[in-house]
Amino acid sequence: MDLPKGMQTGAHNLTRRRLLAASVLAVPAWATAVRVAGAQTLDMLETRLIAFSDVILPRDDTPSASDLGSHRRILSRAADDERFAGIVEAALDLLDRVSAQRHGKPFVALGDEARHDIIAEMAEAPEDTLPGWFFRAARAELFMDYYARPESWAGLGLEDPPQPAGYLDASEAPEDRT
Repeated sequence: MDLPKGMQTGAHNLTRRRLLAASVLAVPAWATAVRVAGAQTLDMLETRLIAFSDVILPRDDTPSASDLGSHRRILSRAADDERFAGIVEAALDLLDRVSAQRHGKPFVALGDEARHDIIAEMAEAPEDTLPGWFFRAARAELFMDYYARPESWAGLGLEDPPQPAGYLDASEAPEDRT
Protein backbone atom coordinates (compact mmCIF):
# COMPACT_ATOMS: atom_id res chain seq x y z
CA MET A 1 0.00 0.00 0.00
CA ASP A 2 1.33 3.41 -0.90
CA LEU A 3 1.54 5.89 1.93
CA PRO A 4 -1.10 8.59 1.72
CA LYS A 5 0.29 11.95 0.68
CA GLY A 6 0.15 13.30 4.23
CA MET A 7 2.13 10.35 5.59
CA GLN A 8 4.96 10.48 3.10
CA THR A 9 8.22 11.44 4.71
CA GLY A 10 9.68 13.00 1.61
CA ALA A 11 10.92 11.87 -1.75
CA HIS A 12 12.70 8.84 -0.26
CA ASN A 13 11.79 6.18 2.21
CA LEU A 14 13.14 7.00 5.62
CA THR A 15 16.19 4.86 6.30
CA ARG A 16 17.37 4.22 9.83
CA ARG A 17 20.20 6.72 9.25
CA ARG A 18 17.77 9.39 7.99
CA LEU A 19 15.39 8.66 10.86
CA LEU A 20 18.17 9.14 13.41
CA ALA A 21 19.45 12.27 11.69
CA ALA A 22 15.95 13.75 11.54
CA SER A 23 15.32 12.94 15.17
CA VAL A 24 18.62 14.50 16.25
CA LEU A 25 17.75 17.66 14.36
CA ALA A 26 14.23 17.71 15.80
CA VAL A 27 15.31 17.30 19.42
CA PRO A 28 16.81 20.77 20.00
CA ALA A 29 13.58 22.41 18.79
CA TRP A 30 11.48 20.08 20.95
CA ALA A 31 13.68 20.59 24.02
CA THR A 32 13.64 24.37 23.52
CA ALA A 33 9.86 24.39 23.21
CA VAL A 34 9.56 22.45 26.46
CA ARG A 35 11.86 24.89 28.25
CA VAL A 36 10.07 27.94 26.84
CA ALA A 37 6.47 26.81 27.11
CA GLY A 38 6.94 24.57 30.14
CA ALA A 39 4.03 22.35 31.14
CA GLN A 40 1.78 23.66 28.37
CA THR A 41 3.91 21.96 25.70
CA LEU A 42 4.11 18.76 27.72
CA ASP A 43 0.34 18.87 28.26
CA MET A 44 -0.19 19.27 24.50
CA LEU A 45 2.14 16.35 23.82
CA GLU A 46 0.36 14.20 26.40
CA THR A 47 -3.08 15.15 25.05
CA ARG A 48 -2.07 14.14 21.54
CA LEU A 49 -0.46 10.93 22.79
CA ILE A 50 -3.63 10.04 24.71
CA ALA A 51 -5.68 10.44 21.52
CA PHE A 52 -3.29 8.06 19.73
CA SER A 53 -3.08 5.59 22.64
CA ASP A 54 -6.82 5.28 23.09
CA VAL A 55 -7.22 4.22 19.46
CA ILE A 56 -4.70 1.43 20.03
CA LEU A 57 -6.27 0.33 23.34
CA PRO A 58 -9.79 1.81 23.55
CA ARG A 59 -12.15 1.58 26.50
CA ASP A 60 -14.59 -1.33 26.30
CA ASP A 61 -15.15 -3.88 29.06
CA THR A 62 -11.66 -2.92 30.16
CA PRO A 63 -10.09 0.51 30.70
CA SER A 64 -8.48 2.40 27.84
CA ALA A 65 -4.74 2.93 27.60
CA SER A 66 -5.06 6.42 29.06
CA ASP A 67 -7.41 5.22 31.83
CA LEU A 68 -4.48 3.13 33.08
CA GLY A 69 -1.87 5.78 32.26
CA SER A 70 -0.10 3.52 29.77
CA HIS A 71 0.72 6.48 27.52
CA ARG A 72 2.99 7.75 30.31
CA ARG A 73 5.42 4.92 29.54
CA ILE A 74 6.04 6.57 26.16
CA LEU A 75 6.41 9.98 27.82
CA SER A 76 8.85 8.50 30.32
CA ARG A 77 10.94 6.91 27.57
CA ALA A 78 10.91 10.23 25.68
CA ALA A 79 12.10 12.05 28.80
CA ASP A 80 15.05 9.65 29.03
CA ASP A 81 15.86 9.44 25.31
CA GLU A 82 16.11 12.69 23.34
CA ARG A 83 16.07 10.94 19.97
CA PHE A 84 12.92 9.03 20.88
CA ALA A 85 11.38 12.31 22.07
CA GLY A 86 12.05 13.86 18.67
CA ILE A 87 10.47 10.90 16.91
CA VAL A 88 7.37 11.03 19.13
CA GLU A 89 6.98 14.75 18.46
CA ALA A 90 7.48 14.32 14.71
CA ALA A 91 5.00 11.43 14.52
CA LEU A 92 2.33 13.29 16.48
CA ASP A 93 2.91 16.35 14.27
CA LEU A 94 2.43 14.08 11.26
CA LEU A 95 -0.90 12.84 12.67
CA ASP A 96 -2.01 16.46 13.02
CA ARG A 97 -0.92 17.33 9.47
CA VAL A 98 -2.75 14.35 7.96
CA SER A 99 -5.80 15.13 10.05
CA ALA A 100 -5.77 18.79 8.99
CA GLN A 101 -5.41 17.84 5.31
CA ARG A 102 -8.30 15.40 5.43
CA HIS A 103 -10.62 16.86 8.03
CA GLY A 104 -9.55 20.45 8.59
CA LYS A 105 -8.82 19.95 12.28
CA PRO A 106 -6.18 18.46 14.58
CA PHE A 107 -6.08 14.76 15.36
CA VAL A 108 -7.38 15.22 18.93
CA ALA A 109 -10.52 16.93 17.56
CA LEU A 110 -11.46 13.99 15.33
CA GLY A 111 -14.06 11.38 16.13
CA ASP A 112 -13.13 7.78 16.83
CA GLU A 113 -13.71 6.54 13.28
CA ALA A 114 -11.55 9.21 11.63
CA ARG A 115 -8.77 8.65 14.17
CA HIS A 116 -8.93 4.91 13.60
CA ASP A 117 -8.71 5.33 9.81
CA ILE A 118 -5.57 7.47 10.04
CA ILE A 119 -3.87 5.14 12.52
CA ALA A 120 -4.83 2.08 10.45
CA GLU A 121 -2.88 3.58 7.55
CA MET A 122 0.00 4.33 9.89
CA ALA A 123 -0.01 0.67 10.95
CA GLU A 124 0.34 -0.43 7.32
CA ALA A 125 3.24 1.93 6.64
CA PRO A 126 6.62 0.26 6.09
CA GLU A 127 8.86 -0.04 9.15
CA ASP A 128 11.50 2.19 7.57
CA THR A 129 9.18 5.20 7.52
CA LEU A 130 8.40 7.53 10.39
CA PRO A 131 4.72 6.50 10.67
CA GLY A 132 5.51 2.79 10.46
CA TRP A 133 8.36 2.89 12.95
CA PHE A 134 6.48 5.08 15.43
CA PHE A 135 3.33 2.96 15.27
CA ARG A 136 5.22 -0.24 16.03
CA ALA A 137 7.37 1.28 18.79
CA ALA A 138 4.48 3.11 20.47
CA ARG A 139 2.18 0.07 20.27
CA ALA A 140 4.86 -2.11 21.89
CA GLU A 141 5.37 0.39 24.72
CA LEU A 142 1.61 0.67 25.27
CA PHE A 143 1.06 -3.10 25.27
CA MET A 144 3.92 -3.74 27.72
CA ASP A 145 2.55 -1.22 30.21
CA TYR A 146 -1.16 -1.96 29.71
CA TYR A 147 -1.06 -5.74 30.01
CA ALA A 148 1.25 -5.59 33.03
CA ARG A 149 -1.66 -4.05 34.95
CA PRO A 150 -4.29 -6.34 36.55
CA GLU A 151 -7.07 -3.92 35.57
CA SER A 152 -6.55 -4.90 31.92
CA TRP A 153 -6.84 -8.64 32.52
CA ALA A 154 -10.65 -8.80 32.78
CA GLY A 155 -10.93 -8.91 29.01
CA LEU A 156 -8.44 -11.79 28.86
CA GLY A 157 -10.17 -14.10 31.33
CA LEU A 158 -7.16 -14.09 33.69
CA GLU A 159 -7.39 -13.65 37.43
CA ASP A 160 -3.68 -13.96 38.14
CA PRO A 161 -0.60 -13.50 36.00
CA PRO A 162 0.69 -16.74 34.48
CA GLN A 163 4.20 -15.99 35.75
CA PRO A 164 6.30 -16.51 37.81
CA ALA A 165 4.39 -19.62 38.96
CA GLY A 166 3.05 -20.48 35.51
CA TYR A 167 -0.40 -21.89 34.89
CA LEU A 168 -0.98 -24.07 37.90
CA ASP A 169 -3.46 -26.33 36.11
CA ALA A 170 -0.81 -27.16 33.51
CA SER A 171 1.64 -28.88 35.83
CA GLU A 172 1.26 -32.19 34.01
CA ALA A 173 2.70 -32.85 30.57
CA PRO A 174 0.09 -32.66 27.82
CA GLU A 175 -1.41 -35.89 26.51
CA ASP A 176 0.15 -37.40 23.43
CA ARG A 177 -2.54 -36.95 20.79
CA THR A 178 -0.77 -38.68 17.92
